[in-house]
Amino acid sequence: MRACWLLSILLAVSIFGWSVPPAGATDNISAATEKALRAAAARSDLAMMSALAIGAIADNPELLESVISTVANSAPNFVDSVSLRVSTAFPGYAERIAALNSDKPGREEPGEHKLLKASDDPLPLPATRAQQVQALRAQNSALKKQFARLAEEARKLGESVAENNREITQSAASATLPKAPVMSGSEFLKLSISGQINRMMLYADDGNQARWFQADNDQSSTHLAFNAEAKIDDQLSFGTVFEVKIKSNSTADVTIDQETAVLANQGFTRRKMEIFLAHEALGTLSLGQGSSASNGTAEVDLSGT
Repeated sequence: MRACWLLSILLAVSIFGWSVPPAGATDNISAATEKALRAAAARSDLAMMSALAIGAIADNPELLESVISTVANSAPNFVDSVSLRVSTAFPGYAERIAALNSDKPGREEPGEHKLLKASDDPLPLPATRAQQVQALRAQNSALKKQFARLAEEARKLGESVAENNREITQSAASATLPKAPVMSGSEFLKLSISGQINRMMLYADDGNQARWFQADNDQSSTHLAFNAEAKIDDQLSFGTVFEVKIKSNSTADVTIDQETAVLANQGFTRRKMEIFLAHEALGTLSLGQGSSASNGTAEVDLSGT
């Protein structure tokens, strides 16, 4: 702080010059110096007022009283601080400055403005500046509260976004994975029931007679399947598959001469009746009537084309 106003002093001295006052020099400060002092007072610029005062007095010591009076009239709240800095720069004028300030009109009542000592650094702010600092502190406090509120809102918004993402993921999984018509609600035990109905209507005409037939497709007949599975642990599960086909008047047996459905071709036929033990790493062991080990291998394509 002290280095700052000493630099201002050097700047002011370089502006106004530091020379021995010429003969017949006046004891009134110049209009330019007075204007600069009043402008610095209007800005509450203590450093510049001190620099201007010291520069003017260094240029002409006879201006001491005029400078102190101008400061006292323009910025009475700063006169003690400026006087202290002038006394520090010119110790020989300290008593004279104290006498000049002993009864200045418009000064504060005793106790309102403490007389500073040379050891005080940094110097206290004037009342107006102190009020500005207080206002800035209040504004900073309000901004901190606003920031904390915004941070809390951002946290809640992040939680809401994460929850929406979970719901989207669950909805997408539900949409892409078809559910069995009937399924157990247990996590470790599942039972699904599936099947198909594949009936058709046929019309035959051999030139002598014509007939409509209602038949079951022999290539992929109507069938019903039960699939059950129970998890033993994370790797091992046990289950069973029971699947039957229900053929009535199969397309492989109907003839144009028949009057009724072929009785020999009606009823249940076993398709799969097996139990299995499945391991995530070792594979599946099946016992009973089911698909052969080669089932589906003709559909495997390892060419990558």
